[in-house]
Amino acid sequence: MGGAAERWSRCPTRPGGWPLRLLLDRHRSQGTGLLLQLPTGFETGASLPEMRNLDIVFQDVAGRPALIIVLRDKDQRELFETLCRDIVQAAELADDLPDAVGRMIRRTMRWHHLLRSGKNSKLSVEEQRGLIGELQFLHGLIDQLGATAAIQAWTGPAGSAKDFEMGAVLVEVRTAEQYSTTLAAG
Repeated sequence: MGGAAERWSRCPTRPGGWPLRLLLDRHRSQGTGLLLQLPTGFETGASLPEMRNLDIVFQDVAGRPALIIVLRDKDQRELFETLCRDIVQAAELADDLPDAVGRMIRRTMRWHHLLRSGKNSKLSVEEQRGLIGELQFLHGLIDQLGATAAIQAWTGPAGSAKDFEMGAVLVEVRTAEQYSTTLAAG
């Protein structure tokens, strides 16, 4: 049997022209993976989520960039294959390649949010801080875009990879605890 690059070349492209080629295969020694081959020169600077049992990376495959989702726990292959089929279905709805990449990442994050264990109904202090930051950003965005457009741009609550999406502009809001120190002369 040929290598991954040979099996890759036999995968069909998406009808309509842009190349959606996905392959569920062993990714080197790391485990089972899902690959989306990207054209040479594709901008791969997007921020990718970190997950406990999956690696999501941009990497060169056969001399071209690819988005790769790799399963770390080989005992979960059957479930991972189901996840991959759902990711592929989401990507196939995309209008273009950047949209397909975004859809793959967002769908992976939605599964992650659904399945993560130990989640209770209360927000942690860190999650509360993040929500406050998003609401403050949303408030400023309402002043700039109007309420309807700003709320439509707020994709974080839906499990999106970015908190706000306005066409090609993606925004991830980061918050940090502020510490203040008071010095007393004495």
